[in-house]
Amino acid sequence: MLKSKNSLFAIATAIALVPSSHAASILLGGFDGTQTQNTIAPAIINGNSGVRELNEGFKQDAGAVGNISARIWTDQTTNKELQWAGTTRISTTTGNWGLTDFTTDAQTGSGVFVVTQQNPSWINFEITNTGATGWTLDKFHIAAQRTGTGAPTTLTLSLQQNGTFADPPVLSASDLTAVAPVDISLAADTSWNGYEIALSGVSSTTLGVGETATYRIANNTGTARLYLDNIAISGTISAVPEPSSAALIGLAGLGLLARRRRA
Repeated sequence: MLKSKNSLFAIATAIALVPSSHAASILLGGFDGTQTQNTIAPAIINGNSGVRELNEGFKQDAGAVGNISARIWTDQTTNKELQWAGTTRISTTTGNWGLTDFTTDAQTGSGVFVVTQQNPSWINFEITNTGATGWTLDKFHIAAQRTGTGAPTTLTLSLQQNGTFADPPVLSASDLTAVAPVDISLAADTSWNGYEIALSGVSSTTLGVGETATYRIANNTGTARLYLDNIAISGTISAVPEPSSAALIGLAGLGLLARRRRA
């Protein structure tokens, strides 16, 4: 009996050293209207300033700071884009990201993205692992408000695997693998509503050290304005056993077999 207890204790000790795969998701990067839009030069498309981005001031929970960077950008012509509008008249009044209240709240009374009447129009959400540990992407979070008849009834979320911008600077593509585009069905009313999409249905989700994923939110149908806010991605540290932990599990198993043979 003592031998069995010692064997079980050895295995339990080794397993306890492996990171848990059920940690709660945290806010990796989010944009809530407090960021400043800038234009990337010398990007020109059809005579208009072609690339606008938000790349600083994004919100994060503490565990993601220094480990994840994020930016939102669009490479479309003026009047056929998702523009960042610094107005408080139409902004959300909730501090949630989509439907979730992370440790770091979204700011209320801030700017929003304006989806123009023309379609298709889109923005790209780019997230990069700048830390020393892999991350597992969990959900895409967004709030949306339709302006009435003609406003988009769906948005499409997809992984962008190739860069779509020809002039320098080259904008990042994705290191992940696409699964399929996912449509986000929007509520028919004209109030703000939160939405969340499991990224496992859109792409692979393990973001290794130094890797980037770029997701596109596209309007393909609407002919009236739609407002977006509190756009974010959540995730957890990837639960991959350290080599030393995996070795301990193997040694514990061999020890148990040896004890059984001697018994």
